[in-house]
Amino acid sequence: MVRLRLGIARTGTFIATVFFWTWTTVKAIIALIGATTVGDDFNQLTERLPAVAAWVLSTPWWVPAALATVLTSFLIWLSWPSAPQVTQPHNQTSEPSDADRGQPQTRSIEPSSPRITISLRKGLYVGEIRIGLDHLADDRHSEITLRVFNGTGRTVMLHGLCGKISFATPNNQDPRFCGELPEPAVRNDTSRLAEPLEEWFLILEQKVPAKEADKLLAMINDNMKILFSFAQFDIEVCDATKVDHIEKLDMGGGVSYDRTYGYGKIINLSVKETIGSRADTFGP
Repeated sequence: MVRLRLGIARTGTFIATVFFWTWTTVKAIIALIGATTVGDDFNQLTERLPAVAAWVLSTPWWVPAALATVLTSFLIWLSWPSAPQVTQPHNQTSEPSDADRGQPQTRSIEPSSPRITISLRKGLYVGEIRIGLDHLADDRHSEITLRVFNGTGRTVMLHGLCGKISFATPNNQDPRFCGELPEPAVRNDTSRLAEPLEEWFLILEQKVPAKEADKLLAMINDNMKILFSFAQFDIEVCDATKVDHIEKLDMGGGVSYDRTYGYGKIINLSVKETIGSRADTFGP
């Protein structure tokens, strides 16, 4: 019944609006051409018009314009989409049991799912990877910083780290120029949650054994190219509301250190020169 009334109201308003705007247009044309000339041309016609038509032509232009404006606004209001009403089915309600009577009523709220969701592997974009070896010679300490953009439409949580990062020179199996770094840990001040459309900084740190640190320092001093492989290292992430569904962050195959170029994501690897106190930054 409500829809029928609304349909009749829209139809009637539309017809009346067209009439009044037509009336306004005619009056505007008459005003532009000149009321004297039009009166002479249509003198015989106006004598035969009924009284209603004569009143229409003699009414000031602003009368139909005002009526048309009011009806147009009313028609826009009728046609404006309204928010859908959600009603709960009656068969889902139940009477509280005797044990629940008198107890405060609580209601659980399920997290709402976004309309469009994509996998975490595709929606999390690693835009930058930084490997810092500035303090490798001083205290055998290194850091890995990843800048991640959360485009999944969901709140993402860091689940954990798994595996180790290895390093080597290209096409070389000499144990003096290859090794494995210990499994890193998440720095204490790193946030483990990333909200939708938020930039997320993951900072990992590790203590490098003296043997491996000396290898890296020697390779850096000899200007050797170093490949850091992520083949055996994973950063595990999950939906904050579905912690049992774990995915791996796509970091590419690894990063490289070279005086002139690198490969993989946007890389920045910083080291401290052993001669002097100048800190150099190398990247692609």
